[in-house]
Amino acid sequence: MPPVSQDVVLTASSASLNVGELTGSVAAFVLPADQGSLEITLTSLVKDLSVYAPNVLILDGQMQPSAFFPSSYFQYQKPGMTSGNRLENVMKLTPMMGQKQIYMLVYTTKHDLTETTRMINPAKLYAEGASNAIPDVADPVASHSGQGTLTVKLKTEQNSGNIMIGKIFGGSDAKTCCGR
Repeated sequence: MPPVSQDVVLTASSASLNVGELTGSVAAFVLPADQGSLEITLTSLVKDLSVYAPNVLILDGQMQPSAFFPSSYFQYQKPGMTSGNRLENVMKLTPMMGQKQIYMLVYTTKHDLTETTRMINPAKLYAEGASNAIPDVADPVASHSGQGTLTVKLKTEQNSGNIMIGKIFGGSDAKTCCGR
């Protein structure tokens, strides 16, 4: 399967959860589980000093929680030539054989909404790129929001080091927590 990319804009009118600690807009994805290992890059773009701090829950083919990636897993990335300020990381998953699909739920929490992300000041970034002295200027801070823009990139791979999704030989019901 060739790499696939999808942009999702989460707004106040998007599907949302407001249960317990979960709050704000959510996104749900169905992922192929019968094409080998998956490499999923999740990006949350900073816009107008606001960013959606994603948490990801992976569910196996029987809709059972299998892996969790907290918002702290998605680290700030400096802007580059073709990308802006963002929270981003890669999740490598290996679905168990026999599953046709697995599921990915992206959400934020009340605690996440109290947090912020410190970015790099463009003047510092320019000075760094030009090999000049880094100026002593304040870095901008993005507030975490219940809305934002996500980009999901999915590709299949045959490499190891991935997280197995689903039970094998009866296995444990314990889910895997990543990124602590």
